[in-house]
Amino acid sequence: MSDTRIPGAPAAVRLREHVHGLAVYSPGASAGVPAGVPIIKLSSNEGAEPPVPAALAALADNAAEAYRYPDSTELIELLARQHGLAPDHVSVSPGADMMISYLASAFLGPGADVVFAWPAFVSYALTAQKQLANAITVPLKDNKHDLDAMLAAITPTTSLAYVCNPNNPTGTYVTRDDLRAFIDALPEHVVCVIDEAYAEYVLEDDYPNAIEEYVKAGHSRVAVLHTFSKIHGLAGLRVGWMAAPAWIVDATVRVRGPFDVNTAALSAAIASAQATGDIERRAQENAVRRESLRSKLAAIGVKAIGVANFLTIDVPDAQTTAAALMERGVIVRPLNGFGSPTQIRITIGSDADMAQAEPIIVDVLAQR
Repeated sequence: MSDTRIPGAPAAVRLREHVHGLAVYSPGASAGVPAGVPIIKLSSNEGAEPPVPAALAALADNAAEAYRYPDSTELIELLARQHGLAPDHVSVSPGADMMISYLASAFLGPGADVVFAWPAFVSYALTAQKQLANAITVPLKDNKHDLDAMLAAITPTTSLAYVCNPNNPTGTYVTRDDLRAFIDALPEHVVCVIDEAYAEYVLEDDYPNAIEEYVKAGHSRVAVLHTFSKIHGLAGLRVGWMAAPAWIVDATVRVRGPFDVNTAALSAAIASAQATGDIERRAQENAVRRESLRSKLAAIGVKAIGVANFLTIDVPDAQTTAAALMERGVIVRPLNGFGSPTQIRITIGSDADMAQAEPIIVDVLAQR
């Protein structure tokens, strides 16, 4: 947290003191490209395609219902049915990021700890800080979760342990066997939250099916997060969801606001959740584009890691490399904000995006 006070805040007003020091989330850059240079935005891990046709049709068909308060029951029941769960084991939210906030509100408070790998998704830390809880970060080992070190970091005051799988920003993943060993070793007072925002992109055989293997199997302390913001292409509508034991769902429902997922978002998510063929195609096509870029980088001696819709690359200086790419219209994410100033993250875009971006990326990185 920063020590800077909020500009203009009157000293006499009773703003919670720690709010002055909270960091503000910094999204991937979308500006700064020289005038006249075509922009290829590969910085925010958005899906490469717009919403599926069925979702676009649902948005149009349901627009007239915007005057009514939304009802998430249909989406909850659909997701539960698709995964063989009872509806009380599923909850939805305005993006998986907001579900992380609900979990923090329900489980964390002053003096509580949340343990997670670092670098990883920054919201694990930000939501803990908002609750005056302690964010306990465990450095990655070879860009992967160090699960033994995470277990060693857990104490009697630990409430939550996050496993970002695959991890954002490195794109590495925890295998089925390693995840099982970690969860089996967790103390009974710790809830494990498995963040699978990018799961639909992963095609590796040893990647776990956490909903099937833990929530459906009846584990009492495992929650699994998913989102419609990535492969479904609904980032602008904000829909996430959680599969978890009924008591965890109940706890998060108690701290959320009413009607928090809007009608348009719900209608699009319902349609997209049923478009399984489109989603499977997107995963396969993403893998082709990802491996194309990986192989071209390997040809110039640059190693790229990741199994989702992005690749992470070691560079001498992330900001300098990102600036060089931006000069030529390719916007990537320097990972300084994730605590990794010598790495950049490149989102895998559409066929058209990658046809333009690949030669630029290869050229710039060949000169690093």
